[in-house]
Amino acid sequence: MGLNEVFVAEKNVGASSHFRISVDGEYIGKFKSSGLIISSGTGSTGWLHSAKRFTEHDVMHALERMGCAGEPAEVIKKTADELSLGTCFEPDRNELYYLVREPAIKPDYEGQWEGFCKKLEFMSELNDGRVSIDGLSSIDLALGDQFTVSCKPEYALKWIKFIL
Repeated sequence: MGLNEVFVAEKNVGASSHFRISVDGEYIGKFKSSGLIISSGTGSTGWLHSAKRFTEHDVMHALERMGCAGEPAEVIKKTADELSLGTCFEPDRNELYYLVREPAIKPDYEGQWEGFCKKLEFMSELNDGRVSIDGLSSIDLALGDQFTVSCKPEYALKWIKFIL
């Protein structure tokens, strides 16, 4: 059981990770990437947010490419912050978010390498991989190993509000 996120990749972080995933019962493809992050709402403000966030440099570069250079620094910062908040979602949401990190996508690929789901099935093509759960525990993975990650509303984190 995990609270924040699950991360899967080769143990050697410099090696490409190869795997297949199905999302909500639908096979979406074989991937070559630097790994896979699966996040709960509780974890969405941490690693997922960091992996997907927009920097001020990203926004500035995009504006320059669109011919809109010269926006004030405050506008660029606010835009980057607002775009980045889109990666965070409610801790009690009954879905997970998956992100194939730095995917090597073929030009004709029409599937999704990120999005919300209730259940994700992972099929390993890793040589010497590892699945890490909340950064606290890990399980070794080899070629052919499989696992499933799903939401369990009955285990949702309950919030307590303290009023002083």
